[in-house]
Amino acid sequence: MKALKCEMCGSNDVVKQEDLFVCQNCGTKYSVEAARKMMIEGTVEIKGTVTIDESQKIQTWITFAETALNAGNLKEAYDYANKILELTPNSIEAWMVRMKCVSKLGSLENPRTGEIISIGKNIIALDHSQEEEVGLFFMDTGTQMLRTGFSLINGEVDKESVFHNTEVLDKYCDQAIALEKAVAGYSVFKNSEALQAKGDDFVGAYQDFTECLIDYINELNPYDKETIENLNKKYEAVDKILRKDFPATSYFDENQENTNPSQDEKRSGCYVATAVYGSYNCPEVWTLRRFRDNTLDETWYGRAFIKTYYAISPTLVKWFGETSWFKRFWRRPLDKLVASLRSKGVEDSPYQDKY
Repeated sequence: MKALKCEMCGSNDVVKQEDLFVCQNCGTKYSVEAARKMMIEGTVEIKGTVTIDESQKIQTWITFAETALNAGNLKEAYDYANKILELTPNSIEAWMVRMKCVSKLGSLENPRTGEIISIGKNIIALDHSQEEEVGLFFMDTGTQMLRTGFSLINGEVDKESVFHNTEVLDKYCDQAIALEKAVAGYSVFKNSEALQAKGDDFVGAYQDFTECLIDYINELNPYDKETIENLNKKYEAVDKILRKDFPATSYFDENQENTNPSQDEKRSGCYVATAVYGSYNCPEVWTLRRFRDNTLDETWYGRAFIKTYYAISPTLVKWFGETSWFKRFWRRPLDKLVASLRSKGVEDSPYQDKY
């Protein structure tokens, strides 16, 4: 690079001042034309702070990162986000990309939930108005985790040996709940219609996953009653928290209706099904009532079953009908029975009991 050298004293400390170049050592002044003739090969010493504008490069990298993320090239997107953050640690766009990459790079054994929550905190610390957007991402991620767990248990995707470890599955569920807890602590949570609207999907996915997991444990080890009881208690406690966090969630509204049979319903039966489905008059119970009247009631052994059921079920429902574990225990077998009956032509339209 070219540098100026004072002809009088040999100093390279020559600085432009207004329209002249002035030697800072001896004070000799040179015109622009004279300075051009004095330029020699060498290194220019720059004093003070020099600011390099990297904004264009950063914006290009952000575009590359988002494009890679949308294309599923997670490592590339993650690397671009990190490059951006090295230059400008306050880039919300880069933190967002990094958070989304981390959520997709997680596994069943290590969903990296703690890292996701930490990045979310960074984003909100940089810009508090991002609270709702981060919360929506957390809710969607938690819901997807629960659906993934449900699919694994039901064999809808390939299972590896680790999937048979029920402790891993239970901890995976805990990590999804951790995301919901983080969102529930945000100042906008209760008043955000968008966040509250996520309650239906999240709660529904949670209920499906936990019910399925308990059934799965029953299939693997039906004699492990202690584990099942402990999980039921744990999930029932989470249910209460979710009811508080999402008071308007339709899932709870549907399941809270008529948990206990009315007097008319008690005379007709279907106590357990009514407790599980929340109403004596719903499609599932209509199907079961038809099966009772038109199939079971037609044989002596069917009538014996009905008589035994009516002798036992009212007490069971009285004691346990309002507990979540009771509903979970019976929900899946009843769903299977209803699906089987419907496949055989038993209707699920409104029904008037035979007796």
